Amino acid sequence: MKNGIEIYKKLVPVKTCDALIRLMEENMSKSYPGTVSVNKTSSIKKTIDIDLKNIASEDLIADIVKALKKAAINYFKEYKIYPSEHKDELLAFSSAKFHDVFIKSLFSWDQSSLHIKKYNVGDYFNWHIDRGNSSWLNYSRELVFQIYLNEGCKGGETQFKFQDVSIKPSVGAVLVFPAGFTHKHRGAKVTQGTKYIYNCCLMQNNPALKNKLSNQKNWMKI
Repeated sequence: MKNGIEIYKKLVPVKTCDALIRLMEENMSKSYPGTVSVNKTSSIKKTIDIDLKNIASEDLIADIVKALKKAAINYFKEYKIYPSEHKDELLAFSSAKFHDVFIKSLFSWDQSSLHIKKYNVGDYFNWHIDRGNSSWLNYSRELVFQIYLNEGCKGGETQFKFQDVSIKPSVGAVLVFPAGFTHKHRGAKVTQGTKYIYNCCLMQNNPALKNKLSNQKNWMKI
């Protein structure tokens, strides 16, 4: 039985992952201690975070977008997230049309940041869910897309409490899972090496969110 947790490997080129890590390291003066909710530090999280939205090149962003779209399309089809009466029509769509016409009619991508987290030895993100009530952006999260930018560290697994699943970082892989209470998870403490990840969410197109996003620039071109 499927548990809502899927890992799609090698969707992001290794060179893109390496470039994003270099970009973070070159701009550490813009980094900040990892926060939760609305920019609040908390004992449940110890990471170094950075927003590369205005720093990353268009080529790097395009590689990320391509991987996010592919992972979303795979997930929607795998879990049959579409009306059964339109199944044949929707599955006949090209991948681009399935995303741009169907998925985007129901959901929006969070473009508030290009959020990368760095875990040094001893860093962690304890049990939490990714949907919250601190803002309409957080409240509207439906699916989480986590891209592993490197591999080889010890510890640092993404562990799901209720499903008893542990995912080891794999460079270029995209981990997808629901944002709500059914999928409480944690980033286990790194005991050796360093871990880098990028997170993005797919959000439900509710009226309040649409109003909030009306003036948001589509800088990811997604």
